[in-house]
Amino acid sequence: MSDLSARNCTLGAGGGRLSARGAGGGHVCRCGATGCWETEIGSAALLRAAGADPAADVADLFARATQGQEDVIEAFGSIADWLGVGLVNLVNMLNPQAIVLGGHLGMTYAIASDRVLSQIDGALPASRELVRMCASRLGGDATLIGAAEVAFSALLEDPVGLLRRSAAS
Repeated sequence: MSDLSARNCTLGAGGGRLSARGAGGGHVCRCGATGCWETEIGSAALLRAAGADPAADVADLFARATQGQEDVIEAFGSIADWLGVGLVNLVNMLNPQAIVLGGHLGMTYAIASDRVLSQIDGALPASRELVRMCASRLGGDATLIGAAEVAFSALLEDPVGLLRRSAAS
């Protein structure tokens, strides 16, 4: 496979080809490479790991895991291992102060933070000591809430001014 074709899955999707090698194995990505982060930590990977229908709701898996269903907890754990491997790369490269995980990755962190953090322990000491990690408090609605905030940003920034401009036109 050419180097270019191995990177095709990044076009239009940031982080799609962050290779998370080291967690062992890996599935073949739609780009043809093995170990692409999206293939290993995406919601489809979680559903696959849990043996769930590809159309199933990840929130249902989360509920089953919080109720103690061991096979579902292990599915979240397998995603957490790959998530941690990729985050080590990001922590070492970008040295962030905080990482907030949303959606199914926030659920994964809530269920298997110990497995993510055990991978983070492999980061460079200076970077590892500075980073804080948490699950988003907005849960699965984070994207929707963010989009709504962007749509209403002018109103939120200056409600009176927007009303005045609207009345004047």
